[in-house]
Amino acid sequence: MIGTASQEGADSAVVTWNGSDAAEGYVLYMAEGNGEYAEVGEVTSTSYTATGLTVGTTYSFKVASYVYLYDGRHISDLSEAASVTIAELVLTYGDFEYDYPADNT
Repeated sequence: MIGTASQEGADSAVVTWNGSDAAEGYVLYMAEGNGEYAEVGEVTSTSYTATGLTVGTTYSFKVASYVYLYDGRHISDLSEAASVTIAELVLTYGDFEYDYPADNT
């Protein structure tokens, strides 16, 4: 179910996946480096934006869909992981170069 994870901006990543017609929502899990996965959010769309990420760190994401039945919420197995490493952004204009977030002190 997981699709892609890509950097968006200096400290955020967007995760997208293929949805399920039967799903009522999705639970997203994230791991930092080789750490354990922890739930980071629930959405009803097929994308999630993680913010406050650290440059030079790799983040991995997994997603599970859920439905509500008569006896409560049922969550699917976790998807395969999609990963992204947050890179420092370097903006260049002529002879001017600005490293973000390094120059943002």
